[in-house]
Amino acid sequence: MKSGKLYKLKSRWYSRGMGDWENKFALHVGESVINRDDGVKITNLVFLLNGERRITDQSFWRCIECVDG
Repeated sequence: MKSGKLYKLKSRWYSRGMGDWENKFALHVGESVINRDDGVKITNLVFLLNGERRITDQSFWRCIECVDG
């Protein structure tokens, strides 16, 4: 889980809503942190997919695999 690594969707996770990730590589560029007014900190993942910034929640790690060693 390092920034600068390439990831792809695991084959078993191909499902509705994931079509734009299918058979493509995404570059993990870091995290996006939201500090809510009620004190809750939310940390999301940031990827570049087809030149577009994509933000996912932490549970997305289980859907992808590193292809960049």
